[in-house]
Amino acid sequence: MKSFWPKGAQRAVMVQNNPESRAWQSRVTEFAFKAGLTPYKNAVSIVAVFNFQRPASHLNKKGLLRDSAPQSPGHSCGDVDKLLRNVLDALTGLAYYDDSQVVALHGVKRYCDFVYPEPGAYIEVEAYLDFSPKAKTDWPTLFDTKEE
Repeated sequence: MKSFWPKGAQRAVMVQNNPESRAWQSRVTEFAFKAGLTPYKNAVSIVAVFNFQRPASHLNKKGLLRDSAPQSPGHSCGDVDKLLRNVLDALTGLAYYDDSQVVALHGVKRYCDFVYPEPGAYIEVEAYLDFSPKAKTDWPTLFDTKEE
């Protein structure tokens, strides 16, 4: 990702300059298109699980996980915020009209296991339902000044 300030512009412009990111975004877009998504008109929430294959160095000669193997993927698998940004860009126009409609976002990097045995991304987009506590007026707040 690189940014520049065009002459006369009010703000900087960010441009994706990683060819691997573009290819990955295209694959996400392709899968979303094949799934027949139609764009939500209102707020959405997204959960994305990024599943990575463990390096061979994490396994012993019997193919079992070494005690010293890290539990979660590190920097070599990318930053979760950049992975999420690629998902948001890839789904724009397919799952929602603009990524500003995304009001809840959760991303997880993990290694393949029995729950998610294949490497890839598992992405869920849903209409956002506001269950915020503001609807319930008798909940105490951190700064509640009512006398007991």
